Amino acid sequence: MFIMQSKQQLQNWKFGMGKVGMPLRVAVTGAGQAPSVDATVHAIGQNRSLKRIDNALVYINERENRVSE
Repeated sequence: MFIMQSKQQLQNWKFGMGKVGMPLRVAVTGAGQAPSVDATVHAIGQNRSLKRIDNALVYINERENRVSE
């Protein structure tokens, strides 16, 4: 369900999984090579996956702010 909603939102934004699949995979698993994002989110759970994605976004924003200072 989560991935289906995410794919629909990506289509609304004119993105595809090809552009965001790898960053999502790294955010959720911490690795560039892993099973499909769908399978990983299912195995880890939606809430845990969303928390990991949130943590990755916070990390990226913090790094970006340090570089721009």
